[in-house]
Amino acid sequence: MSNFVHEFSILKDFSIDIHPHKAKYIKEVFWRAPQLGTIKCNTDGSAHGSPSHASSNGIFRDHRGGMLGCFSFYIGIQKSLFAEIFAIILALEVARDKGWLKVWIKCDST
Repeated sequence: MSNFVHEFSILKDFSIDIHPHKAKYIKEVFWRAPQLGTIKCNTDGSAHGSPSHASSNGIFRDHRGGMLGCFSFYIGIQKSLFAEIFAIILALEVARDKGWLKVWIKCDST
């Protein structure tokens, strides 16, 4: 049995749904590049419930869309709003550590 097939059977053992539900709707989203000299960071935070296991994530890109780096951080049991705000804080800390002075942070939280 190949590793892939074995790993797939493990998912069934833990009652993980291997056939995700179809999306209710699909929304087309366009990424907008930052100006020359500005770094853009798209962040996202999510929690499986409220509260539940949560993570904060971000990706940094230059004016041509080239990826400069990314992060993904498990933050324990939290609410989704906390995860969203924590992602922004992490993005600001990474930008400071990299010496990026002009940063555009974009998140999807309302």
